[in-house]
Amino acid sequence: MSTSQLNPAQHVERIREIIMGRDLTQVRGRLERIENGLDTTSPASSSSEIQNLQNSFEELQAECLRLRNELQQEKNMRKQQLGEIDQHMQQLVQDAPIGTPSTDSDDIASEMAARIDARFREMMSHLQTELLQWKGQLDRDVQALREVKMDRKDVMQRFARIVSAAMEDEDEANPKNGYLL
Repeated sequence: MSTSQLNPAQHVERIREIIMGRDLTQVRGRLERIENGLDTTSPASSSSEIQNLQNSFEELQAECLRLRNELQQEKNMRKQQLGEIDQHMQQLVQDAPIGTPSTDSDDIASEMAARIDARFREMMSHLQTELLQWKGQLDRDVQALREVKMDRKDVMQRFARIVSAAMEDEDEANPKNGYLL
């Protein structure tokens, strides 16, 4: 039969045979061998695999049960702790002084502000005292320097007198006392 006499469905089949002919046949053969191999598997090996799976399943169930028990214990312990916390909170609320928390916090805030203000004033007073002490010390030091400067003027004047007296003595051959002052 020539290719022109084939209908379109036959054309598609012919193209499929050309492209995938051998590969498709090989894949089908492999699938048949695998299927046949599954049917011929020995019952002994499959029963041991089933036994292993059952053992694993039982171990998983035991582990799940153990974890469930641990979680239940943890849950009960946390419930107990929350109950104790609630009791403590109720006791604190009952023991708390009558007054709204906002007024308590306002009182605390105003007390803290007063303490801060008092401490600030104390520090400023101390700082003022320190500065006045430093000023007094500096004034004394400046005065001492002025006095030392006066002494230097006196020394300079004395040296000037000594020099002038020494120059006059050069004119005289014998000084009277040997001292220039």
